[in-house]
Amino acid sequence: MVKLFWDQMKNLSVVKIPPLQQLTRASDLIDPACTRKENAAMILCGLWALWMARNDRRHDKEPRPVRALIQWATDTTFDLWQMNHLEKSRILANKSPTLERHDAGWFQCNVDASFYKGDRSAASGAILRDHDGRACGGTAKWHNYSLNALTVEALACCDGLQLAPDRGVRRFFFEGMGR
Repeated sequence: MVKLFWDQMKNLSVVKIPPLQQLTRASDLIDPACTRKENAAMILCGLWALWMARNDRRHDKEPRPVRALIQWATDTTFDLWQMNHLEKSRILANKSPTLERHDAGWFQCNVDASFYKGDRSAASGAILRDHDGRACGGTAKWHNYSLNALTVEALACCDGLQLAPDRGVRRFFFEGMGR
């Protein structure tokens, strides 16, 4: 199975597999001659997939096809590579925008919500900010049942409407976070 796995890995992916010898196969796969880090990552995920397949066989589980193991190794390598090699510019681009300054005496109420379609549960939240953008209070609530995402957004606005008078705020406006 291992030989079949690495033969198909050569054919189905872009990874360059070094020549493998029967007795030194494992060390051949992580040899420094495999200079590209992408190849080393793919090979290590391939080894991990083979180890999981071995454990499945040993514990009498249904064996996965070699093609599925290769697909798992490829997907895992890609995901791990993306998580660990974000460009600095992408990180900077995702910074939250700065808040606008508003007239003294006015407050901004930011609201947002999240809806979990599977069990129809939801979460909502609101935060009050003064004219300088400083947080003056906030609330977050869990809703065991909700109709849909729009309903939860409305509940988040209600949370903000309840939060403002509790904090002695009379003049405020909403800013939603929903997209």
